[in-house]
Amino acid sequence: MNTARDATQNTTPGGTSDMAYALLRAALNLYGRGPADLSADESAQVRRQAEREYRIEQRVLSSPEAARVVVRDNEVEAAVREIAARYPDQESFLSATGAHGVSLRSLKAALRRQLRVEATLERVGSRAPKVSDADVQLYYQLHPERFTRPPLRSARHILITVNPDFPENTRERALERIETLLRMIDGGEDFEALARQHSECPTALEGGRLGEVPKGKLYPEIDGVLFELAEGEVSGPVESPIGFHILYCEKVHEAGAVAFDAVRSQVRERLQAQMAVRHQREWLKALG
Repeated sequence: MNTARDATQNTTPGGTSDMAYALLRAALNLYGRGPADLSADESAQVRRQAEREYRIEQRVLSSPEAARVVVRDNEVEAAVREIAARYPDQESFLSATGAHGVSLRSLKAALRRQLRVEATLERVGSRAPKVSDADVQLYYQLHPERFTRPPLRSARHILITVNPDFPENTRERALERIETLLRMIDGGEDFEALARQHSECPTALEGGRLGEVPKGKLYPEIDGVLFELAEGEVSGPVESPIGFHILYCEKVHEAGAVAFDAVRSQVRERLQAQMAVRHQREWLKALG
């Protein structure tokens, strides 16, 4: 399906369908607008960027590595669908691309080209030297600021929503119901069981479990109360934009360093990705 001729067709910058797509891609990446909506200075910058990327792609596609890369039709179709999904319908998609001088046929050709470039670079990057255990350990030790855990709270809650359309959920009735549940908790009834039975949040299925929560994740009203609770403490009624809550702080997790074993694989992946990029750059430079 893909031949050496496929890799080199439409290679003259400026007037080809491939270049029209390159200009559109550069305009969107640099300015978030199509080529027709740019100023003269912006257009010049976009053209320089598109031509620079185009020349690099040509060097990649002219390499022996690219000759062994095959892009299947279903991969191209998937790439087209991904772009089309950004538009309300197929007609809008075709109209928008056509307005920039990119037909469906030329878009598929340009995407096939782009996929071949990406696959070739991925193949080259996979040949990069493997990161050693010592490299991973050293990176962790030299960058402690990147491996700190913020203060967390393991928490559960019970929610009674406020909705004036339902008699049981007017503000007054919701407050009465949450206060009743709080008295039941104070009387020794199990928090998780009450959450499963009465909470009007999807977390009810897990006994009201919110998990390990950092500051800023929840509504400010809840956040402020939760991080003042001691471990094992239950709050009074807390009102948020969606209703009334009872909070239960199961465990306090103070800020601190994340253990090396917990991030070892992430560090290795990061360093290996950096190694792959360096290897790709060296390979491109060697192409001349």
